[in-house]
Amino acid sequence: MNNKEIIKNFPFGVILHNSEGLIIDANKQVEQILKVNLNEIIGKKWHKLPFKVVNKEGVEYAVKKHPVKEALLAGRDVKDEIIGIVHLENKDVIWINTTTVFKPAKLGRNTEQSQAIMYLSDVTDIFKTTVTLESVIENLNLGTWQWDIETDTLIFNKQWAEMLGYTVEELSPSKIGVWHELIHPDDFSIMEESLFAHFEKKKPQYLCEIRLRLKNGSWLWVRHIGKVTLWSDSGKPLYMFGIHQNISDYKKNELILSWKIEYGEMISDISSKFIGINNIDATIIESFGKLGSLNHASRVYLFLFDTKKGTMSNTHEWCAKGVPPQKEILQNLPLTDFPWWIKELSEVGCPKLCS
Repeated sequence: MNNKEIIKNFPFGVILHNSEGLIIDANKQVEQILKVNLNEIIGKKWHKLPFKVVNKEGVEYAVKKHPVKEALLAGRDVKDEIIGIVHLENKDVIWINTTTVFKPAKLGRNTEQSQAIMYLSDVTDIFKTTVTLESVIENLNLGTWQWDIETDTLIFNKQWAEMLGYTVEELSPSKIGVWHELIHPDDFSIMEESLFAHFEKKKPQYLCEIRLRLKNGSWLWVRHIGKVTLWSDSGKPLYMFGIHQNISDYKKNELILSWKIEYGEMISDISSKFIGINNIDATIIESFGKLGSLNHASRVYLFLFDTKKGTMSNTHEWCAKGVPPQKEILQNLPLTDFPWWIKELSEVGCPKLCS
């Protein structure tokens, strides 16, 4: 069977090029894939064809960057190149996966020029699905990671690295140890517990919320979600894929909400203690202790204002452990010494000391 017969019977598209990149033959599958007649392409070079050829980013190929030209110039195969075929009339785009094989020249009695043989298949549906998924990941600013467990190799996308203040190059090539070094010491056991539960098939996926160290030394809350996508025959995990999402704002709001709930419960508890009390001074100090602890304060004061004398005096004071009291020196203080404080109390009712 000669080359022409072999090309004709291939189950996918085959295009044969001479040493100059001119298309000299192709099979019928090419017509179906590219949606053109063979007489429209045979005898022409790719940049002269009745459609535009673009890369995965949608940028038109420069002549020297086209896989066929690259194979002929470099004298090597160009594998798994994704090409977009854009028909100018209807703007229809066909995505093809191509492998271009370089066939070197043969010298001797029957001299043959070098050739480039392109094998192509339609991957439009797969490519569109992949692009959609990549777009969703980028728009949601999700970091993706892949872990080859057998080789201990970790692969992650640009968002994964940038979320932590790095570039992909700064963290590549990466082993799982790099990831472990970024995890907050207090969260490591949480990560391990979730991971091993998934490895032992007790959980359908790996899921945990942990802190990772940024390049500047601060901490970022992330939600890790992952799943083993390949298992050995014996049930051993081989390959894992997952995402991580920045949840620092969520954690901050969660902390604020938790504080508000705790504060409300504390105020309710304090209020109930002032009903039918015998020792109001002790109850005030006890209440101050709860307020101070919840707010991580060093001391809590109560002042009595004497409007006739224009002074204020500290009547009750709670101090955190190790903080010296000041009640004795905070007596009969002139109100004129505290203009901002008095203005805030008059207008707002409660001074806002910090944001």
